Amino acid sequence: MTAIPRTGPIEAIDRERLVDHRDEERLWAWVREAPADATVPAGLLGAADGVLPDATPVILGLPEAGHPLLAEAVRRAAAGRVYALVGPGAELGPLEDAARGLILVRRLSRRPPPFLVSADGRRGLVPFRGRWLALPSGLAGALRQAATWLFWNDAEAEARGGAGRLRFGDVPERPFDVSRPRIGPAILAEVAPRLAPRAVVAGGPANGRTRLLVRDPAVDPDPETLAVVERDGRVVALDPVPPTLSLDEHGGELLLGGPDGWWLRLVLDAPEARLLVDALEGAAPVETLRLRPRLGELAGRVVRLPGRSDFEAVADSLELDAGDARALDLPGLPAAEPAKWPESPAPHLAHRVRWRARPPVAPAGARTDPLVMDWAELDATVAKRLAEATAALDRVEARRGAAERFRDLVRSWLGFGRTLERLRREAEELGEGLPSALGPAGAAGLVDRLASLEAAVRDLAGQVEAAERQARLEAARAEQEAEHARRREAARREAEELARRLGEAEEKLAEAAAKLAELEQVPRPDDKQARRRRRKELEAARRHHRALDREHERLRRELEAARAAAEAPFAFRPPAEPGEGPGEAADFVPSPPDEAPRVPAEALPAVGRLLSARKRRWLVIRRWDDFEDASREAERLGATVVAEEAR
Repeated sequence: MTAIPRTGPIEAIDRERLVDHRDEERLWAWVREAPADATVPAGLLGAADGVLPDATPVILGLPEAGHPLLAEAVRRAAAGRVYALVGPGAELGPLEDAARGLILVRRLSRRPPPFLVSADGRRGLVPFRGRWLALPSGLAGALRQAATWLFWNDAEAEARGGAGRLRFGDVPERPFDVSRPRIGPAILAEVAPRLAPRAVVAGGPANGRTRLLVRDPAVDPDPETLAVVERDGRVVALDPVPPTLSLDEHGGELLLGGPDGWWLRLVLDAPEARLLVDALEGAAPVETLRLRPRLGELAGRVVRLPGRSDFEAVADSLELDAGDARALDLPGLPAAEPAKWPESPAPHLAHRVRWRARPPVAPAGARTDPLVMDWAELDATVAKRLAEATAALDRVEARRGAAERFRDLVRSWLGFGRTLERLRREAEELGEGLPSALGPAGAAGLVDRLASLEAAVRDLAGQVEAAERQARLEAARAEQEAEHARRREAARREAEELARRLGEAEEKLAEAAAKLAELEQVPRPDDKQARRRRRKELEAARRHHRALDREHERLRRELEAARAAAEAPFAFRPPAEPGEGPGEAADFVPSPPDEAPRVPAEALPAVGRLLSARKRRWLVIRRWDDFEDASREAERLGATVVAEEAR
């Protein structure tokens, strides 16, 4: 077997084979001795004058206007009466030369069979293989009876000669009844009757002379015929025979007609069959049966061989195309041959068959194997989680700027930064290779490392968040304490001012109270106007005393409040936690995965594409360079190595 290539693309290989058949032997062969002649040789009908003299009225059957009997009809119309039967639609133009003769033409509803018979039924001729056969008197009479029935019972129109140009007219009424020949030596039928296959070998004793086989050479010779050839030499056949002629030692049948016309079957008895055989023996053979010839002996001949239905010329050589031959496996590609070799269109001495050996491919319904999809899903999951962890590290990195706002957080970020850089390096290492490229064990380790990285990222994010929270609390406390001290100092200074003002208000209130008491001690004057003035002064003094009392009370209360504020203790109020919007703590802490991703139990093939269908796997490669590696991988995966389908 031819070795497969070691490199290059896997492609179809054009192959060819030269096969020589010259020395091959066949069981038998019909060899055509002369070309079949379907026409009547010129002048042959003249040889029938002795059978049908010119003065004898004759009846002709003319299936079509161009039939060879037409010339005989025209010639005879000048010397004797002619009754011509033509088929439907026949034109009279070809008969115009006989218009002045003794001719009567009748057009039938169906095409008549071809024949020529005397009006008295004593002589008759029928065409056979382009020649004329003279019928025995009994058959000639039967033929005349069939012609008479057609003349009187099937005619649709009539044209007579001797009166100018031929013109079809009405058919005269039939003067007597004519029976349709259905039994006896003549049978007239509308459908072709079936002739029983018969055969007879004519000739004398075995003396080397040619023997005649009256049968269809399209039918394979039977053992009896082959035995005759083996014993006596050549056997010749007349073509075609059935369904035109069927003979044996007991009699025979002769069939005339066409597929769209009348069929006439003439039944022969044994003597009549013998006479017909004698007539046929004088004809030149058309096919000769040879036994066990070599094809080289048949060069240039027209033959029919076993297994073939037609006669064909034996060609010198042929070019045959066997199409595509799909190899069962890649190693068998160079030697792939068609499951069925092309049949030859004709016998030949040699042929060159060409075909294209194509590599095996996955079936049309094959799709990506689930193993490939599982690994692709794992690759996508790991890539997604690694991207999320890296994004979380970026968000943690972005928090570094917050350290500038909190003095205590700057020291914490010295440690956070070292952890952040270490986790970044680990994330970069994990992203250097896909899990599918590492195999089950390597992928499982990568998944574990990824889980550890995610946990470390969450821990770092939590530490940064806690440190920021503590820094925010401490900053808030310091700010609140400073604000509290400022408020106490302001309250102390306000209390001092309020105490001074309260003392002044007490003095004014005492003066107003003394003045009011003095006015109240003054006796009530008798003079009406004096009483009115005293009353107004007293009301004004009372209003002034009440206003000063209210002012004194207000200052007293404010002084008490200021002194309380100046002496109030510090109470820390923690600020509200940040929200969970973008950039806040909850946003940069990665969520832990629901479950660990599943790692496939089988590694992907190192080369090729893995496909599957109906519980079978195929490993598809493009180049011979990958074949050895693919074979090992296919054995591991239970797959078959195939090529990429050509586009």
